[in-house]
Amino acid sequence: MSNAASAPPQPHVVTSVPARGTSAPDLAAVLALVRLEGDVRAATSLDDLINIIANETRKLTRAQQVVVFETGAGRRLKIVGASGMGKPDLGTPLLQSLSGIVTTMQADKALQKIRDFALDPAAPGVSAIVAQYPYRATLWVPLANRDGHVFAGMLLLRAEPWVQTDTTLALRLSQSYAQAWYWVSTNRKPWKLFDFDRRRFAIGAALAALVFLFPTPMTSLAPMEVVPREPFVVAAPLDGVIEDIPVNSGQTVKAGDVLVRFADTALRNRLEVAEREAQVALSRVKKTTLLAVTDMRGRHELALARAEHAVKLAEHTYARDMMARTVITAQKAGIVILADKRDLIGKPAATGERILEIGDPAHVEVRIDVPVGDAVVLGKDRRAKIFLDSSPLSPENAVVTTSDYQARTTDGGLLTYRVMATWPADVPPPRLGLRGTAQLYGDRVPLIWTLVRRPVSALRQWVGL
Repeated sequence: MSNAASAPPQPHVVTSVPARGTSAPDLAAVLALVRLEGDVRAATSLDDLINIIANETRKLTRAQQVVVFETGAGRRLKIVGASGMGKPDLGTPLLQSLSGIVTTMQADKALQKIRDFALDPAAPGVSAIVAQYPYRATLWVPLANRDGHVFAGMLLLRAEPWVQTDTTLALRLSQSYAQAWYWVSTNRKPWKLFDFDRRRFAIGAALAALVFLFPTPMTSLAPMEVVPREPFVVAAPLDGVIEDIPVNSGQTVKAGDVLVRFADTALRNRLEVAEREAQVALSRVKKTTLLAVTDMRGRHELALARAEHAVKLAEHTYARDMMARTVITAQKAGIVILADKRDLIGKPAATGERILEIGDPAHVEVRIDVPVGDAVVLGKDRRAKIFLDSSPLSPENAVVTTSDYQARTTDGGLLTYRVMATWPADVPPPRLGLRGTAQLYGDRVPLIWTLVRRPVSALRQWVGL
């Protein structure tokens, strides 16, 4: 904002620029000036006034570019508006160069009077883009208060040199702009729009205290997903490579359907070898049995042969069991829950590694991932409201059954508490896998604490208290 005086300003203009040429004013120019001054007086905000200065000044002064400056921090003039731009980009080379020129003039105390000059591309701090800029004739018009303090100004640029008629008109406009600037920046303070007396202020403060102390439940929003209740987990029964998964996610299967096939080449060969070794051991048992009838040594070898045959039978049985485990079938009917089978086929799986799940679509529950910062709403039998993405305008009530005591990291790298909630029994269960947002309700606290809890928590983390 400007550092204007307390009384309405009378713009301080020292002298006018020597004439380089004259042109007779016409009636249309006078009417345009009157109309522009009316628009300036009707401006209700500083942004509106800056927009008028930047865009309407060109029509009367025949400027081709207008840049508006205002006194900022450290009493340094900064660009706040430019013609043809809603919000000027101060990072452009041209505006940086113009700002540097005005800063240099301010350091030389050359901003108190209106003055015209030509842009010098060789000046220090001026960008090379100025050499290609077509509007080189520059006119500085200050906006000053009655004490002569320059609080703002205009930089008018065009291709033709400035004449006395245009500079005189610019001086006239600077007077109107300075008065309007003072009015919208000083006399229109927000707190002056509200003129409460003590009684009204006391009543308002009491009502505000009642509102802020009104007890409201502490709530938290968290992502949720519909998951099966007590699903059948299909895990790898052996260490091997997954060869095929003939089912897809969301497919309905019945008991006995094939779910997963493992590569069985090594196990098939092992089973065949074990079977033949068992046959060889059996032949040896038969041979030693015949030998034991006539030879005492054969009786001793018979026990050894029978033991060896038993070992081979056990190896054959083990190989057959492992071969049978290469094909996993469904133990119950339900819906297959699988992330992406293309990521699993051809990959080695360790014993016990989860591959997929089979869930009952009639028995579902809600899984909620509550952020660590909202742990205050955790607890058993808490009330929750479920908003499914498929029907956000029809929320359902749920009850929290379990919540983790230790946070875990989600796939997205967030630290959350896993909360499970039951789906209402009198409401048809939604489709498995649906996602949405859950609103958890905690203890009742004053409304003011609900509003400031997050800012206070962030402030404590920032200051380290």
